[in-house]
Amino acid sequence: MNTKKIMLMGVALTLAVSGMSVSAAEKQVVKVGLATPLSGQVPRMGEIIQETAEMTVKMANEEAWAENYDLELVVVDDKITSEGAVDAINNLIYQENCDIIIGHLMSVQNLATDPICEDAQIPIICYGGGAVPTMQGLQYTMRSTVDDFATIHAMCDYLVGELGYQRIAIFYVNTDAGTVGLEEGTKYMQEKYGIDWVSQQAFNNGDPDFQGQVLAAREADPDVCLIWGGGQDDAAIIMSQVKQLMGEDMPFHGGMAVGQTSMVSAAGAEKLDGVCFPTGWIFDETREMDVKFSEAFQAIDSQGETPTELGARIYDAVLCITNGLNTLGEYDVTADDFSVKLNEAILASEFEGLQGQFKFDDMHNGLNTSYVAEYQYNAEDGSLAIVRVY
Repeated sequence: MNTKKIMLMGVALTLAVSGMSVSAAEKQVVKVGLATPLSGQVPRMGEIIQETAEMTVKMANEEAWAENYDLELVVVDDKITSEGAVDAINNLIYQENCDIIIGHLMSVQNLATDPICEDAQIPIICYGGGAVPTMQGLQYTMRSTVDDFATIHAMCDYLVGELGYQRIAIFYVNTDAGTVGLEEGTKYMQEKYGIDWVSQQAFNNGDPDFQGQVLAAREADPDVCLIWGGGQDDAAIIMSQVKQLMGEDMPFHGGMAVGQTSMVSAAGAEKLDGVCFPTGWIFDETREMDVKFSEAFQAIDSQGETPTELGARIYDAVLCITNGLNTLGEYDVTADDFSVKLNEAILASEFEGLQGQFKFDDMHNGLNTSYVAEYQYNAEDGSLAIVRVY
């Protein structure tokens, strides 16, 4: 039995001796671990994730989102590597004694850590878009955002069904973050539209130059280019080289990574005008939850930026936990099966989140609908808006 549970049992015993019931005491505390990249290639994304988690947990406690519980957040750096993720998860489970974990940004990290959580019977809510983690058939892995299946379907429907493109060249990162979207997109376009990619170009995350892939794609005479997976620097370089070698008029769009804040600094606001990407959340000024979330984030963000879909994933992950706790009802957090019961309760929960209506399917995905957004640059004031187009 872990230290936390021994301490809580001592509190319960003291209350019983004094004549007070446990239910009349302060709320029980559920320990939530967060594994996020605070170092490595994308520390700004990790900072946004941490800021959002801290903000949301504070809101949850102050506003009593969970009737019988408060949340305590423990944050560790997973270094956006598999090795770092394994160290982080072992720390959260066996040193910090967390009841549930939110992690990671990259699906390859979840492939390394989800089995650890499975063995320990500790739920993990993955917030990356890669589809693979919830394809493993694990009981303690779930997702708080849309996956690659939903996002590649949305982009295919928009590019082909709405805009009428027939010749799409795809650049995909040579990991699950790229290959799953490539394969699912291939199947989806063949079945629904009777077409295939005219060019498929693999790249490695962090490569400094992609001219070989761009020139090969140019030979296929595409009418639009799409990048899937990889980082914002990869996308910025590929987009620049596509424009240089195929012409400034060549349309260029991307996956969910293109919609993150760091894409603006990587590519430049003006260059992103007209670029589209799939997303689980787009700010709606008429929606109270969106306004509250956006104002709260801007107030605490180190750079005062408006939130992106990445923050919405973390906000909704906390909502998964609090709604699961309410579904569970009052239950002893010191019980050996508390995390098991919490896992079952979350998967049985239905609620409205920032990204839409959550209802977990057999693969433990809470959402199955993706939108498509477009960057729109205003030359007069230099502002860059994100607008839903599909």
